[in-house]
Amino acid sequence: MKIKAIRMFSHYTLGNFSQGDVRIVEDEVGKALIAMHLATEVKEEEQNSKQEENNKGQPDKPKTGGKSGNKRRTAGAD
Repeated sequence: MKIKAIRMFSHYTLGNFSQGDVRIVEDEVGKALIAMHLATEVKEEEQNSKQEENNKGQPDKPKTGGKSGNKRRTAGAD
């Protein structure tokens, strides 16, 4: 079962979950976390549609410049 954390929590065998984390867990554990309102079940179709939406707005290449841009006196600098 694939779940998404609603809020930050810790599980004794699965470790720490941050808000929005998506993980695959055993069905029994997933149902218990959902019953405690710590997570929601993620459907495969829902996951794929969200990934497609995220990919639409992002450019293929990262923008140049900023802290990681070309530095002076290095190979490939302008």
